[in-house]
Amino acid sequence: TDTKQRCEDWAVNWISQQSFSFIKLCKSISLERGPDGLGFSIVGGFGSPHGDLPIYVKTVFSKGAAAEDGRLKRGDQVIAVNSQSLEGVTHEEAVCILKKTKGTVTLTVLS
Repeated sequence: TDTKQRCEDWAVNWISQQSFSFIKLCKSISLERGPDGLGFSIVGGFGSPHGDLPIYVKTVFSKGAAAEDGRLKRGDQVIAVNSQSLEGVTHEEAVCILKKTKGTVTLTVLS
């Protein structure tokens, strides 16, 4: 119902505006790859020197789709790319998945 959807939207907005650092929100971010690329780097992956880690956003560059969009942040965990799970992938596999995507790229992230 409309009322239920409005309540859910309000709750998500309220939680995202709070400073509960322990709460992570799953969100979908669609970026259009342009001449400056997606505009972010990643860190982590299965078999990384620091152990088996999820894939995280390391840097959002000043140019590129991520900076223009403004929602992707350093430290966000990238769960999937165009619905392809990044769970258990190596760093190199994650980079390959990101690089082979063309046009609109939809990231599922925990932020």
